[in-house]
Amino acid sequence: DIPKEVTSYTFNMEILKQGVSYDFRVIAVNDYGYGTPSAPSPAVSAQKANPFYEEWWFLVVIALVGLIFILLLVFVLIIRGQSKKYAKKSDAGKTACLFIK
Repeated sequence: DIPKEVTSYTFNMEILKQGVSYDFRVIAVNDYGYGTPSAPSPAVSAQKANPFYEEWWFLVVIALVGLIFILLLVFVLIIRGQSKKYAKKSDAGKTACLFIK
């Protein structure tokens, strides 16, 4: 029962049973009493919403972020390897010059 002084009312949908179809109707209440019920809504089947981390788009985003991370890691390792290779070549040239003198 809804008190007459209430201007709006919310209903917790979590108490509905999953897989059961429900019809909804609205009844207005004012100082003159109760109004006539509205026409029933189309039947709605109660379904439990999946958490966002179980949605397909979230899994795709996680996979893409992982792929980008792996590619960045490979790129950094390649760049570091190239810079060490050039550092060894320049060091070898300097030591060769030192022995010649």
